[in-house]
Amino acid sequence: MMKYRRYHDIDEFLSVTFADLMKNEPLNELILTMKGRGLDWNENYLGTVTLDDGRLVLACACTPPYNAVLRDPNGLLSAEALTLFVRKTKEEGFVFNGVQSTPQLAEDFANTYRARIDEQAKPLVLMRLDIPSEPSAIAGIMRPIQPSDLTYLSYWVRAFQEDCHMPIVAINELHDRFNALINNGSVFVWEVDGMPVSMAASTRGTQNGAAINYVYTPPFYRGKGYAFACVGALSRRLLLEKKRKYCYLYADGNNPISNHVYHKIGYQDIGSLVDIHFKKA
Repeated sequence: MMKYRRYHDIDEFLSVTFADLMKNEPLNELILTMKGRGLDWNENYLGTVTLDDGRLVLACACTPPYNAVLRDPNGLLSAEALTLFVRKTKEEGFVFNGVQSTPQLAEDFANTYRARIDEQAKPLVLMRLDIPSEPSAIAGIMRPIQPSDLTYLSYWVRAFQEDCHMPIVAINELHDRFNALINNGSVFVWEVDGMPVSMAASTRGTQNGAAINYVYTPPFYRGKGYAFACVGALSRRLLLEKKRKYCYLYADGNNPISNHVYHKIGYQDIGSLVDIHFKKA
């Protein structure tokens, strides 16, 4: 017998899921880092399927318009669990725009949900770095963003979202978002002769790790090693200065160039995921 439960409080949800999700912290970080984001869990979604003895079968978090993050931390998933989960969420009227999960779980969920796939599944490679690389010989310096950078940064992030096929956020909203990040030292640019040429950020993290995200270089500056230098420098800062145990990032499985850059820094593949977007009914 299995039990389904939806949560409207992140602490209650984590009281059930935290220990199991921490068994593979980087793989489950998208759920683990939901706490502290000030999200309304009446509008967004948190849910679990458990066995009668309390063992966790399925954990899900979803913040539309982003895809549902679905995890099976104990290897207990079954067709029965997925059927129960899909039936209950449909009864509640919660609509998922897609799913991000391990390949088999994502496919099984899409089939059980009877979703029409909007496009081919996007493969993601989860990578981890434990030992910082040596500073690169690439010209330039890494510096935190400042107010003057907001004139172009929102457009860089919009281009990043388009490149990654992510939900598009309005320019003014991006401006406000990154304006709020100026003072916490989480967003950086690589600058050459006073000109910003690449960016990288670390806007979330787990108990032990720090995520690398918003890695973007405008087309004109690509192929010069600036992303390599920026991500390498930010990773060193997080490991050596901020004392994080590891850094992690998601790489596009269809982009061997970016994957090579991360491998050159020292990142190693630790997991495979897919993003599947559903067509609207």
